[in-house]
Amino acid sequence: MLDLPELIDNVCWHLSRNDLIQCARVNKAWHTIATPHVWRDLSWLSSRNNRANKTAFCRVVLEDHDQGLLGHGNSVNQGSPSRPLSTLAKYGHWIQSLPALSCFQSQFEPGKGDSPTVGELVLHLLKRCSPDVRLAFLSVVNKDLDLLPADPMKTILDFSLPRLRHLFVQMDFHPSGQKLSKLVDLLDRCSTTLDVLELSVNITYTETKDVKEEDGPNVWISLKELALHNCADRTDTKLFWPWLLRKCSSVERLKVHGCAGIVENLVQDMSTLMPNLEEIALGCGHHKGAPLEEEKIVELLCGPRKGWKTVRLGSGAVFREAAMNALAKHFSTLEMLEVKGCHGVSNEHLVQVLRSCTNLHTLASTDPYSRLLSDYFILNAHDFIDLDHTTGLFKPWNCEGSLKVLKITIIGANDPLGEPLQRVELHDLVYDRLARLTKLETLSLGNDAYLDRPDCLKMSLESGLYKLSGLTMLKELTLLCERTRIGMEEVQWMTKHWPRLRGIYGLEEGGDDEEAVIWLEKNHPEIELWGSRVPWFA
Repeated sequence: MLDLPELIDNVCWHLSRNDLIQCARVNKAWHTIATPHVWRDLSWLSSRNNRANKTAFCRVVLEDHDQGLLGHGNSVNQGSPSRPLSTLAKYGHWIQSLPALSCFQSQFEPGKGDSPTVGELVLHLLKRCSPDVRLAFLSVVNKDLDLLPADPMKTILDFSLPRLRHLFVQMDFHPSGQKLSKLVDLLDRCSTTLDVLELSVNITYTETKDVKEEDGPNVWISLKELALHNCADRTDTKLFWPWLLRKCSSVERLKVHGCAGIVENLVQDMSTLMPNLEEIALGCGHHKGAPLEEEKIVELLCGPRKGWKTVRLGSGAVFREAAMNALAKHFSTLEMLEVKGCHGVSNEHLVQVLRSCTNLHTLASTDPYSRLLSDYFILNAHDFIDLDHTTGLFKPWNCEGSLKVLKITIIGANDPLGEPLQRVELHDLVYDRLARLTKLETLSLGNDAYLDRPDCLKMSLESGLYKLSGLTMLKELTLLCERTRIGMEEVQWMTKHWPRLRGIYGLEEGGDDEEAVIWLEKNHPEIELWGSRVPWFA
């Protein structure tokens, strides 16, 4: 290895964690160089699959804490050998990124007797880290506003706020409770490099002095996402929200879920105080609350100064004709529409989006990996075909030259459905419509996992799969819980005509597709295979 420390260090900064681990295993010299860089980012510990690693890391923290109590690095008697540095003492100052502190709090055992408390151990870890360490996530509730100065959790909170990437605040403010000014002070102490802010705030009482009046509060220059979950404001002045939005001038993504009394103020201020808004998610939160009414959705969709590029609609939103008319005003800018369990969305709504949006690259109306029935939207084959019954030709879709991701569940492709079209003709027309989407990279036709309907595309060459030979950009095909007729001939055809294919999800191992699966695993190991047509509960 070249003896150029600056160059070697620079190279290490650009290597992934796995690459660094491999380098550390080469020899002692490489181990000395690469190991400190492995400690730079510990955010991977937040993964659910890393419980054993989290436990081991917490043991390292505890050992370092105990060694410090014994007089770390110092001998009791002059001339005696020094105690070797602990692992955390050697590498802790390299740590620049940590997961949510709750990852460690859940692993540390509460202190007993003279044992350190959870707060003391977390604080000890933070003190060992780099002064520039960033924390992935922190949750703050009402009681955190009244922590005593001597409480380790108070010190942890004060240490964390200027170093946070993602903050979640859940609080209630009423006449006999907390002062809103404490929340204002807390938010003002957050780093200007905060990335995500989530609020679940219920305000029933405030005083004018609780909200700062200065024109220019500290702005979060890196904040890209503001999420409002079940926020409510029943005061007359509603001073908090303009103050907040002035700090959010860099926000690009807004999430609103079940908010009462603030939508009008939010709409009034977002066009001037949040000029960079491009994406909105309505009713997509995981927090319980009343649905977001269509009237409020219409107001929010009409709010920004420039058009929305991304709109996400969840089960907490009510979306009907008025909301569709509001969305239609953004068809010229809309690039992505995601619909998951939204009340009121119809077949005609989705087809209108496909027909009208020139820049649309993603339409996702189903989550093929979700087990929730509400996350599926069933699109009728007749509506998807979208024929002009006067001419018998396909109605043109403006997105045919831009659509890259299509996730829908098409049913009725094998049923007459009371129309004069015969079963084979209907099947062919669905293929013909898909064949016009030549830019597709992801095609998900996963059926309803609960019902396992057979009236889907058969995806066999005999049924018309060959018509999709023009989808040469296709990388991912999902057919979960569909009763397709895919065999050896079909997968061989796919690998020939879709050269960029890297994933087929839904082939049934041990069933009719077994031969095709074995052939793919042997001849195309680069293609990922996952899933089954069998419902998850079977």
